[in-house]
Amino acid sequence: MNMLKSKYLLLLWAGVLGLMLPEGFADRGHDLDHEDFEEEYMEEELNVSPRQALRFMREHFPHWYEEMKFLKEEEPEEYEEHLQDFAWFMQEYQELLEEEPAFAKLMLEAEIADHDLDVAVEEYHESESRAARKRAEEKIAELVERIFDLETELQKHEIEYLEREIQELRELLKRREANRERIIRDEIDEALEEFDDDEEEREDDEEDEEENED
Repeated sequence: MNMLKSKYLLLLWAGVLGLMLPEGFADRGHDLDHEDFEEEYMEEELNVSPRQALRFMREHFPHWYEEMKFLKEEEPEEYEEHLQDFAWFMQEYQELLEEEPAFAKLMLEAEIADHDLDVAVEEYHESESRAARKRAEEKIAELVERIFDLETELQKHEIEYLEREIQELRELLKRREANRERIIRDEIDEALEEFDDDEEEREDDEEDEEENED
């Protein structure tokens, strides 16, 4: 997995969905720089259509889907921005699913459980009877427990991934040390070649100046 995917894997773990939640959605305290995120991926092509993104949202995050319908009527420009952000998330999730399927599935399950927790908390505050509040409280407890277990599994996968990365770096370092003399020689040759090119360019410039003077 390249460094870009490595960084995105960690972004997913941090909860990249927090970038695109419209006003009124639950704020889970994520603090990712949206401009930096866009700059990293601006060279990629978005292959997820708005319809596909909405279908995915409706299937996995129905509460957000309902909020988006409201936003479409009230703030169409903001709606388009949030929908595009969600489409990017969906595309990167699908790519991660191909590379790290177990991690991707757990991550999505955790996000869904977090979404369900937001809904349960709203139901708790809107409950008008003690029995309804009790049911909502039991649901909240169940979801918090599930989120804890999912996040624990995600952390285990993250540790395994980082251990693989460390092993690969160790092997790379070992190969570098074994080829020390050749690498140094190549660096010297490259430096001298750049100097010769600069010197040749300087001489050409001087000849052009002399010709212009004549």
